[in-house]
Amino acid sequence: MRLRTLAGVAALCALYQPVRATGFGAEAAAPTAPAVAPTAVAERVGRAYWIYYGRPTCNSLAPKIYRSIAEEGTALFFRANEPIRLTIVNALHHKMQWYYQLEIDNVGPAYSSATDRWHRGEETLFTRKTECVSELAPDEGQRRIQELTAQSEQKRREYEALLAEDAARRELRRTGQGLKMGMTVGAVSALPQWQSPSAINRTRTARGMIEQWVFESGQYLYFTDGKLSAAQY
Repeated sequence: MRLRTLAGVAALCALYQPVRATGFGAEAAAPTAPAVAPTAVAERVGRAYWIYYGRPTCNSLAPKIYRSIAEEGTALFFRANEPIRLTIVNALHHKMQWYYQLEIDNVGPAYSSATDRWHRGEETLFTRKTECVSELAPDEGQRRIQELTAQSEQKRREYEALLAEDAARRELRRTGQGLKMGMTVGAVSALPQWQSPSAINRTRTARGMIEQWVFESGQYLYFTDGKLSAAQY
C-alpha cells in the first residue's frame, strides 16, 4: 500500500514539472546575432576619428565611450592638449544591440554604442557642444575650432552689448526720461527707451480711446486719443 502511494505521488509530481521558458528568463537561449551588420553600422568600421574633448566648443563627450561593451561604470573622459586618434576596428552584436569596438591612442581598447551619435565631415563638427568626435583631421579640426571659437566670442560680445543697452534703457524708463504730457504715440515710440512695450491694451471710454503701454520693467504709459495723458514709472 505504501509503495503504491509513493508511486502515485511521483506520477502526480511528474505532471506538474515546471516548463522551461524558451524566450524569457535566465535560461532562455541567447539571441542569435545577425550574420551581417547593418550598412549604417558596417560602413564606419575601419574609419579613424578624432576626439576634440576639452576644446572651447566642446564641454562633454558624445558619443559616450566605455571600457566595457556592456557600458558598465562611468563613461571615459578625455582632456588633452592635442586631439586623440580613435579607430573603429569592429562592429559587435551584444544583447540585441550593435556596438563599436574602438582602439584609442594611448588609451587602448574601448566600446561605444553604434546607435549613438557618430558624425562625419565639417558640416556636422561641433554643431552642438556635446558633439566632440569627428573625422576631421587635426589641422582641419583646429582651423574649424578657431572659427567656431571666434564666432562664439563675437556672439558673446554682442549679447553683452545687448544686456548693457537694455540696462541703460531700463534706467531711463525708471526715471521717466524724455516724457512730456501731450506727446503723440509716434513721438514717444521714437524714444529708444520707450520702444517695444511688452503689451498694449486698448479700451474705448466716454473720454475717448485709452491706450495702455506695459513695460516688463514695471512702467506704464497711458494715451488718450493718441496723446500721452499719464505715466507711471
